[in-house]
Parts: sequence; C-alpha cells; structure tokens
Amino acid sequence: MCYFHVMYNVRKRTQHLPFDDRRNVMNSIVDMHFTQSLLEFERTRDREIANWRKQTHRVECADYFEQQWLKGRYWRWQLYHNSEGYALTNNPCENLNGGLKHFVQRRKHHMCRLLEKI
Repeated sequence: MCYFHVMYNVRKRTQHLPFDDRRNVMNSIVDMHFTQSLLEFERTRDREIANWRKQTHRVECADYFEQQWLKGRYWRWQLYHNSEGYALTNNPCENLNGGLKHFVQRRKHHMCRLLEKI
C-alpha cells in the first residue's frame, strides 16, 4: 500500500474529528512516514499513538490506525522500507504517469507534438 492511500483512508476515517485534531493526526502520520530507520519509526509511533490516546475522542482513531496500518496486511508504507533510488509507489502506471508529467513539464500537448517531444 502506498503512502497516498494510507493518508487518503485515514482522512476519510477522521472527518468527524475537529479540524485541529485531524491536522494533528495527519501530521503524526507524516512524521511516521518520513522516519529513516525502524528504531526512529518505533519511537515516533509510540509517542504519537500515546498522544492520540490522551484525548478520548481520538482513541477510536488510534485503534483504527494500529489495527489497519501498523498491524494489518498493509504495514510497509513507511519511507525507510523503500530502497534509495526505487519507486515510492507500488503501481507501475503511477510511476509512468509521474515520469511523463515530469518529462513534459506538466503541459498539455497535441498528440503529434507530444510524440515529437518524446
């Protein structure tokens, strides 16, 4: 599961929370994602989950996140699991689309011009 889908699904599940709490949860997940090692991830995870559990209305969110994204089938979404220089998504179509957009500088071209450019 890629990081985008983690954030997308957590965002859907936290819509009922007040804005500041939603922002706190999302920022915590970003912090977990960008850790550089397993040890750093575990420290960040434990700290952030403990912070979520301090407020009663975020306990449900903490339970969901632990069950779905830390202990479930899709637990390898953190950045330190990816080797340097390899794709960050698990979908080849997303990689191709991103590469094409980067190459054509996100401009729309007519098909003939696009083929000339490639």
